[in-house]
Amino acid sequence: MTRNSYQCLCSDTSTIAKYSFRCAIIGYILAKIKKTDENKIMKMCLFYNISETRTGDLNLINKKYLELFE
Repeated sequence: MTRNSYQCLCSDTSTIAKYSFRCAIIGYILAKIKKTDENKIMKMCLFYNISETRTGDLNLINKKYLELFE
């Protein structure tokens, strides 16, 4: 599923899965730098967008007309 900003602008093919993966990689790198629990940070990053996989990446106009059950 493509991300909402790219659905409107049609300039990139970024998906929610790619975004979640990049978030996990960045979280892992930052956790290594700060010497914290990498596993916990990666899990937090991976589950951060779990609701978007079911409801989609909705913009402000879509959210006014749809009722989300995240």
